[in-house]
Amino acid sequence: MSMIPSECPKCGRRYLPARRFCVSCSLVETRPTALRPTGTLLNTSMLHRAGKDIVTPLPSLIAMVRESGDGATFWAPVEGNLPLAPGAPVGFHTRTWALPEGGEFEAIVVRPREIAQ
Repeated sequence: MSMIPSECPKCGRRYLPARRFCVSCSLVETRPTALRPTGTLLNTSMLHRAGKDIVTPLPSLIAMVRESGDGATFWAPVEGNLPLAPGAPVGFHTRTWALPEGGEFEAIVVRPREIAQ
């Protein structure tokens, strides 16, 4: 998954993972944009089983979040498995994990806004 959102220059809709076209207005070209640093928690789920490409320790709390404003909606792991309620303000940052076969994997991580830096 690309960690760089895309935005439609015509209608402003944002996508993460990035898309090459806008589903809202059908414009065929979107542009890369910066991830907004804060957002709102929409829902959480406990991930007990995952495919081979998931590198977070299991079980792991994941969250569906929306960037501030009318931003992109996406799922991301919650740092520290802290309990959060829908509507809670959250912050985003990136974290890097070492892969078992070598190399690294970088992903967006969610945490409560009070401790987000």
